[in-house]
Amino acid sequence: MSIRSAKFRRILIPAVILLPLLGILGIICLNAEREPLSPKEILAKKDWKPEELRDCLSRSMQLKTDRAQNREVMKHLRVEIARLPQDDQEKIRIEALKDAMAKSLEQLRILPEQERINVITKMKSQAIKNYERITRLSKAEKDKIKERHSSSEAKAVANEMNKIFTAQMSPEERNDFWPIVEVWLKTMREI
Repeated sequence: MSIRSAKFRRILIPAVILLPLLGILGIICLNAEREPLSPKEILAKKDWKPEELRDCLSRSMQLKTDRAQNREVMKHLRVEIARLPQDDQEKIRIEALKDAMAKSLEQLRILPEQERINVITKMKSQAIKNYERITRLSKAEKDKIKERHSSSEAKAVANEMNKIFTAQMSPEERNDFWPIVEVWLKTMREI
């Protein structure tokens, strides 16, 4: 009986130690945040969950993305989102935009002052180019844009932008962004 109990102990003691450790490792693996997909992985992925689409779309809209690769990724994500029901598509786009705006603001806040000024200057320059492009459009093209801007999705995005501008930005940040907002408002009046 003692030989048998000695063998049993040799098996039981490691099992008692290893099973809880394996359980803890399993829980950690299931709950750990995965690294975001690279652009190459995004383009190769075919089976998407709505949360994955939202997260990838949000990341691709943020300030620190490679524009050349970004176009291809955005096109791929639009195709994948279009496969979902209309309500899910709208929800994903709105949530992705909200997340991208919040994270972009966080990124701006941690930039050194000169880099932040450069980013804001580029944003204003882009807003001016957009305004100039809009002024050259025909009435029919402007009407199409106006129709898109009157959708519930566009209104939700504008509402979220307003919330961020008024509630999350400091007075200094609002001053920095005011010239961009003025150009945006001027563009909206042009439509």
